[in-house]
Amino acid sequence: MTDVHLKRVEDDGFRAEDPDSLMASVARTDLRRPMGISLLLHGSVILLLSLDTISLCIKYKTVNPRTAIEQRDEAALEEAASLKAAEKEKRKKELAAKAKAEAATGKDTTKAAPNGSKAKVPEGIDEVSDERPESSSLDGIDDFLD
Repeated sequence: MTDVHLKRVEDDGFRAEDPDSLMASVARTDLRRPMGISLLLHGSVILLLSLDTISLCIKYKTVNPRTAIEQRDEAALEEAASLKAAEKEKRKKELAAKAKAEAATGKDTTKAAPNGSKAKVPEGIDEVSDERPESSSLDGIDDFLD
C-alpha cells in the first residue's frame, strides 16, 4: 500500500495526491549533462594538480620518478664524498711533502705573527677541567621536556 500525501486545495481543504505524480518532475530530469560537466571539471582539476608529477615522469622516463630522483641524489652525495676524500688526501700529501721539505732543509716554515714573533701555544691547553658551572639559564627546561 502506497502512502497518500495530501495537498492543500483552496475550496475543500485537502485532496489526495499520487506519490508518482509528485516525483514526476524529478524522474524526468536528465542527469547526463550535469554529470558530464562534473566529470570534466573534476578531471581538469586532477590533471592540473598532477602536472608536476607528469613532467617528472616524462623527464625521468619512468612511472615512478621518486626512485629515479633518490638514485640521482645518492649518486650526487657519493660523488661529493669522493671529491671531498680526494681533496683531503691531496691536502694530506701536500702537508707531508711540506714537512719532508722542512726536515730536509732544517728550515721552520711556520707562519710568523705580523710583528715578526711566532705565535705561542698557551700552556695547559690540553688539560681537562673538572670545574662545573654553578647555575644555568636552562635549569627548568627538563620540566617542559618530560
